[in-house]
Amino acid sequence: MRRVRVAATALLLGALCACAGPAPRVVGADPGEPGAADGESEGGTDDDAPDADERGTSEADAGGPDGDQTGPEAADEAPETPEDAGADAIAETEGADADPAEEIPPPETAPDAAPEPTPDAPGDLAADGAGDLAADGAGDLAADGAGDLAADGAGDLAADTPPDGTGEAPDPGCPVCAAYGKPSVAGTLAIPDLKELSGIAASRVHEGIFYAHNDSGDIARFWALDVTGQPHGEFRLAAGGKAYDWEDMAVGPCDTGSCVFAGDIGDNSHVRSEYVVFVVPEPSALDPASPVTVPFTALPYRYPDGKGRNSETLMVHPATGDIYVVIKDPSPYEVFKIAAPWQPGVQVDAVLVGTVKLPISTGGSIHPCGTRLLLRGYGSVEEHRLAPGQPFDEIFGSPAVPVPFTAEASLNEAIAYEADGLGYIHVAEGAGRPIHRVACE
Repeated sequence: MRRVRVAATALLLGALCACAGPAPRVVGADPGEPGAADGESEGGTDDDAPDADERGTSEADAGGPDGDQTGPEAADEAPETPEDAGADAIAETEGADADPAEEIPPPETAPDAAPEPTPDAPGDLAADGAGDLAADGAGDLAADGAGDLAADGAGDLAADTPPDGTGEAPDPGCPVCAAYGKPSVAGTLAIPDLKELSGIAASRVHEGIFYAHNDSGDIARFWALDVTGQPHGEFRLAAGGKAYDWEDMAVGPCDTGSCVFAGDIGDNSHVRSEYVVFVVPEPSALDPASPVTVPFTALPYRYPDGKGRNSETLMVHPATGDIYVVIKDPSPYEVFKIAAPWQPGVQVDAVLVGTVKLPISTGGSIHPCGTRLLLRGYGSVEEHRLAPGQPFDEIFGSPAVPVPFTAEASLNEAIAYEADGLGYIHVAEGAGRPIHRVACE
């Protein structure tokens, strides 16, 4: 019976630890101190977009670089325990080391305890009358704040108790880079019509594939391409899809599984009364012989004060599907949220959730783990990181960590994490531009 009490106590402790939430797994053996990115590229603004106010909903379903590579390595200090893995942003900016987690020794067995018979083995709690944990003094797990073990990620006792007996939380399996290496050229854009690449995002369906689109002046379309720049299909929105001023894109969850989100969010003159996010199910097949027409859902929104704002940064949370828009101008550089679930075709007010210090944000991306995000400007790239247990909306006020990038003379706008979270790519505007990749160090 005492062994059952030990098992129940260990189960309770594992559940309580799980309530703190898993931290991402940090990849990289030699973290260093974060540094500032060097080099600035020429900035500029896009040509003023037309004054027309467009939106649409479709239900049809038809068929080398300019400038040197710059940017020091922004390294995280690898946490000593998985519990502390998500706190790397605070540790880096303050120069503090993560404290090791205390080991919780297992309860000692009394030296005069008599051997228990086989039916009392802890593998079968019901066999020795421990089916009701309250009978063993463990209380009700829900009353102790542990809730449902499976829902809290604790799993069963065997899965949550490491074989070394340290009591550390299990690896959550979502990797982040402890440090980034130097940028390298992965390829060159080989799509002649992609002359003014403004937004890019990694597919969640097709391995190694990204989606990209042009800035204002093009029709409502996007392309699939790989990291070397080779094309894998052109996709055009069905009738009603408009491209007033597409500025950025993301890939995230939706009712059909995974969708491409194209942000018609640009407004250089601050005159628009409505903006639209077009949501397109990810193509099921690539490399079509000719452009494919795709259905879409339109999500119109406005800003709560009714005033126009210019944005070039659209991001979608990989778990919740919440949409985030970062204002480029005017200042202050606000962050607005369009929370899921959405109301297709119904204009909603975006909700102000914070501000960022980076002036002129030209692109962004949320990490697949949902614990980091990248913001790009004309002359810098910075990463924001969540502390353990911190609500996601607070990430925009977290310390900005400069990360490596390659400055170019052309407008620097598009940036995206890779689908596995182990690096990111960025591309400047212009035909035949190089695709720069930054991977874990």
